[in-house]
Amino acid sequence: MQTLERQVAGIEPQRPKGPKDPKDFLGFLKNKPFASFGSFGPLRLTLIEQRRSSPLRRAVQRGVTLVEILIVVAIIAMVASGVAVFALPKFKEAQKKTAETGARVIRSAIQDWQRVNNESTCPTMSQLVQEKHIDSAANTDDPWGEAYILGCTDDDVVVASKGPDKKKGTADDVRVPKGMAGPGGG
Repeated sequence: MQTLERQVAGIEPQRPKGPKDPKDFLGFLKNKPFASFGSFGPLRLTLIEQRRSSPLRRAVQRGVTLVEILIVVAIIAMVASGVAVFALPKFKEAQKKTAETGARVIRSAIQDWQRVNNESTCPTMSQLVQEKHIDSAANTDDPWGEAYILGCTDDDVVVASKGPDKKKGTADDVRVPKGMAGPGGG
């Protein structure tokens, strides 16, 4: 009785009509008749329920369209082609440098073999490996899978590779030393 007197006197505030918990708002609206929302009652209720559903749940329900997949594939293709345009020339340049380095190592091994054996002839690659002038684990072919061409004169040793086109005597051949003509002419 005392609380009723306080309410009448205006001392104790009245509770607002509606939900006690803000999270219970949707439940409060569901209990209301549609007439109180006017003609948009069902639509408003549907929109509120959609907002309340999680973004992950909506994404799973929606799925991925074919257009979205095609866009992603097109982007990946553009990135891959960009990488190929810039990486391929660098790869070819690295192959040429590797061929030069391999030719220098073989030339040094031939010169070492000539000093040890006191000869001016050219050894074979298998002789250099057997006599341990070249490591047996080392690759004795050029980066294009061809054998190096060895040439020895009284004065110098020339080691050459046929290059990327695998044809002897063309402009892309690799020779060590560079100023000399390749072994066997050319």
